[in-house]
Amino acid sequence: MNKKLVFIISGILVVAAVCLIIYIYLSSLHPYENKPLEKGQTKTEPAGIQPLPLTATSLTPDEHKTQAIESGVSADQLISKIKSWKKEFPDLFRQNPDLEETLKKSNGQVTSQIIKSLLSYANPEGRRDAQSPPRVSGTPVEPNKKEQIAKAIGLLSDSNPEKRISALQTLTDLQAKEAIPEIIRLSYDPDASVRAGTLYALGKLGAKEAIQETIRCLYDPDAKVRIQVIATLKALKGKEATPEIMRLLPDPDAEVRSSAIRILRELDAKEAIPDITKLLYDSDIMVRQEAIYTLGELQAKESIPDIRNLLSDSNEKIRKAAEEALHKLESK
Repeated sequence: MNKKLVFIISGILVVAAVCLIIYIYLSSLHPYENKPLEKGQTKTEPAGIQPLPLTATSLTPDEHKTQAIESGVSADQLISKIKSWKKEFPDLFRQNPDLEETLKKSNGQVTSQIIKSLLSYANPEGRRDAQSPPRVSGTPVEPNKKEQIAKAIGLLSDSNPEKRISALQTLTDLQAKEAIPEIIRLSYDPDASVRAGTLYALGKLGAKEAIQETIRCLYDPDAKVRIQVIATLKALKGKEATPEIMRLLPDPDAEVRSSAIRILRELDAKEAIPDITKLLYDSDIMVRQEAIYTLGELQAKESIPDIRNLLSDSNEKIRKAAEEALHKLESK
């Protein structure tokens, strides 16, 4: 009798164990189904899980395009897409100055941080559509453009540098050319970020009357201001800005030197080839790579001996860049 009882109890325990295993397995397939809801949460929003900002069924054509880049694109396609994104999302690129360069260096694989920024901008709840009016410090703007411009010009004198920068952004968005004289005044602002924002605004507004003030800023003590000077001179003078930009090739800051090389390449400034060739031996790897690539793009055949010397450089990236540049120079 005792043996039968033990057998029955053992059987019950085995069945219970099997049921428990099945329950655990099924729960793993739907981990949130049976968890208690947090306060204020609905059944469709599992505890601890935030709903996605966009759904496949609600994406607009722009959002489909934004989401599509998550899988990566070729380098050539990426350059083309960056140009279109800058036109469609000007605020995003202005508020994230390093975004374009980061995209270019991503080798077609856009980082999750950039994807998050783009999706956030494309989110209907959080974005500012191209058709909607610009905003100053998150406050709804007045419907009258003249009133918006007047208010923004007033904020250029605000003691808070963030408000001065916000005003510059607003005037740029509104293409308020009548504000150019007041904007030029901020090129002397004590805050470096304001000075950089001023130069950005002048470039976007096509303020040719500010060319001399922009050239003066070539000697600004802050590197980010000098970097912005390069872009603004390109915008205001085009290829004629080559002599001024060349002044920054020996700049003490590596990012400034690198930016100057890149813009000279974009301007097809062949007259800068001798000075760029000197930077093949720069102390900064980034500057050297930029110089090698630029000389290849400019078809600087006179620089072939110097580039060939780099095939035995101790840095692998430099050797590879030199090989690619020589291939371009010697195959044409």
